[in-house]
Amino acid sequence: MTIENIEKLVLLQFIEHIPQFVWWKDADSVFLGCNENVARYVGLVNAKEIVGLTDFDIYDQKEDAEFVRKIDREIIESGKPQLNF
Repeated sequence: MTIENIEKLVLLQFIEHIPQFVWWKDADSVFLGCNENVARYVGLVNAKEIVGLTDFDIYDQKEDAEFVRKIDREIIESGKPQLNF
């Protein structure tokens, strides 16, 4: 096992075991992954199910999905993460 693989495993374990919600998306706001906390919160069986979904697939209200996408755009444009969202 390479050092890069070990580092990736450690990072994934860290993300999985912290109590916060952690997710990541591409530039089009399509989910690429999340931790199990997020998956449970949005009603998925496991975190792998979120890959390829958008906020419109997750939120019941269109307005909620549009609000989150607005925040995504702000993050992408500013390059600064949104903390405690």
